[in-house]
Amino acid sequence: MEKTNWLDVLKRIATRCLTEIPKVTGSSSGGEIVATKADGDPSTKADLLAEDIAAQELSGIPEPVQLFTEERGYLIDNPKAEYAVHLDAIDCTFLALRGLPGACVAASVFGIEDMNPIAAIIGDYSSGDAYWATDGGSFLNGKPIRPSTVRKLRDAYVTTCYGKASRFASILDKRGFAGTVFWFGTTSGMLDMARVAAGQIDAYFDLMLGYKIYDFAAGAFIAEKAGAVVTNEEGRPLRYPRDPTKRTKFIIAATDGLLQDILKAASI
Repeated sequence: MEKTNWLDVLKRIATRCLTEIPKVTGSSSGGEIVATKADGDPSTKADLLAEDIAAQELSGIPEPVQLFTEERGYLIDNPKAEYAVHLDAIDCTFLALRGLPGACVAASVFGIEDMNPIAAIIGDYSSGDAYWATDGGSFLNGKPIRPSTVRKLRDAYVTTCYGKASRFASILDKRGFAGTVFWFGTTSGMLDMARVAAGQIDAYFDLMLGYKIYDFAAGAFIAEKAGAVVTNEEGRPLRYPRDPTKRTKFIIAATDGLLQDILKAASI
């Protein structure tokens, strides 16, 4: 049996989402809220349509696979699965529904036995750009990418996704960080992680609640394979959890020097 080319599968999912989802995010039906999750975030018809696209593309995979999505959990739950696909079909849905840039489709695939990432993709709903990675490196629209060489917070552009007012207030309490970094943004999520890989942003982090694997794995893997430093909140190597509901805190930095600056500032 021929082995699945996982990057090709993820590219098909991303291409279909980037083509089909923008047609409905701007409509009243696409933006209709069909459920509210435990954290208060809504699930829309557009979110579910994008998840269905992924499930369709995975239905023909010869290997047993699981698909865990942000909106519905295990959309495909094969007890004999050898691979796990994690999907955030519309990361930052609130931006997509308003016609604003920053929303993306993000997917990653892991071997279940060791939870080592195999491939990941992030597609920008606004520009159509696609960032992806395998063990062979990271790419933007097929061209190799590398992170910046920034080593100090005083020179860095750093972002996170504390969009809600209740979350944003917490970053202001980190005086050492907020008073040191040159430029700070809080907008998109995984798309900004991919931008660290491409040298467009210097660092991205979450040191508050932690993200679930579908919310950070694709971006972290793309950044790491581009050459960025990816760690947990203590500066140790990042491990991807087997439990898709577990939250993980992390830092993605262009260089080790910048990582050390972030760790120092965040501890003040």
